[in-house]
Amino acid sequence: MKTFRILCTLIASADLEAEQWDVIGAFLNSDIPDGDEIYVGFPEGFKKQGLVLRLHRGLYRLRQSPKLWFDTWAAILDKFGLIKADKEACLWMNDWLILFFYVDDVISAFNNRDRPLYEDLMTNIRKEIEIQELGELKWFLGICMVRHRPQRRLWISQASYIEKIATRFSLTEGREYDTPLPAGVDFQHLIRSDQAPSQVVNEYQQMVGSIQYAATGTRPDVARAASQLAQFSQNPSAEHRSIAERVIQYLYYTRDLALQYTSLLKQNMVHCYTDTSFADDSVTRRSSHGYLTTLYGAAVDWKSAKQTSVSTSSTEAKLRALEYRAKSLMYTYRLFKSIQFNPEQDLEVNYDNRQTIHLVESENPTLVTALRHVDVAHHWVREQVQQGILQINWVSSAEQSADGLTKALPGQKHRIFLQQLGLVPLPKDQD
Repeated sequence: MKTFRILCTLIASADLEAEQWDVIGAFLNSDIPDGDEIYVGFPEGFKKQGLVLRLHRGLYRLRQSPKLWFDTWAAILDKFGLIKADKEACLWMNDWLILFFYVDDVISAFNNRDRPLYEDLMTNIRKEIEIQELGELKWFLGICMVRHRPQRRLWISQASYIEKIATRFSLTEGREYDTPLPAGVDFQHLIRSDQAPSQVVNEYQQMVGSIQYAATGTRPDVARAASQLAQFSQNPSAEHRSIAERVIQYLYYTRDLALQYTSLLKQNMVHCYTDTSFADDSVTRRSSHGYLTTLYGAAVDWKSAKQTSVSTSSTEAKLRALEYRAKSLMYTYRLFKSIQFNPEQDLEVNYDNRQTIHLVESENPTLVTALRHVDVAHHWVREQVQQGILQINWVSSAEQSADGLTKALPGQKHRIFLQQLGLVPLPKDQD
């Protein structure tokens, strides 16, 4: 999803043509290697006693099919001069085209002046596989894309998806919530003492999975809620389900919110934030951390998670969060380089803790810890800073845009958080 969102920012800012198409029967285009013998039964009505069929082509639900299809598709793209991006197998490009796909759903982005080249490429691809051209990009994996090209604005929304899940769980009526979580909620105190029935567990998992798809697509405002709820997927209590229902109701009544990317303002700088909530798990005392990256006015990358082990001080928790943030940001910058996007600045992270910043910027290490992994994280971050690879800037708590990824915010702070994420009401009159 991150690659898709970054591609959306590029489409908006450079006013690229964006078209989509499907590959018909994608898996059926792949040959099974001669050395792999796979046999299947006859379909109903064609059975022959004592005989089976040997499979020569990829088939849906066959374990090998996704890999076989990728190899087939990659060979076609390579044949026509496209090159795979570093660390992103589904992103291919040449001097004038960016092509992004998920299985059989394909997006093409290019300048209008290069349309003749694009048409030639499509003609050649049609000679290799059957495709269905769908025209201008409007939907991708359940995400709606709306553009206002004169102003170079682009919105991505999951309003339709959210309506479907709210209807599925009968949550289209009831109280309207202005925040996904009640402020100060402690999920650990809601743990049940017995094992939940399998049906209860299954329904809860479906609800949380539905929330997570929204949280990883276009709604970072519920990322914290999704992360918290997922921790109880094996044995949810009635209170956990009630909170999950609240989150879906919140999504439903705010379903018109969309991430807005625009190049009108000078916002092509990459803004990166990270935040930590020390020992906020009241049972395990593990800390939470979150990070956010915005580009062209809205979020393109975010995460809300619990750290994998206990930190014995807030400084240790913050150092581990900084290390994680820096490494994920390096990956993002490699992706920028692959699509020939040049940010205006080097790797910078905005943080609201002066002590931690001083710790990694000082000439001599001053942290004393018996935890080897924390000491390694400390020295790694210091090394990146001292070599000029990474810069850490202080921001006030009010400007800490990742705050809502580590804690449940009250109404007014949550509304500010929405603005920081670039979530705005989707215009109704756009083409």
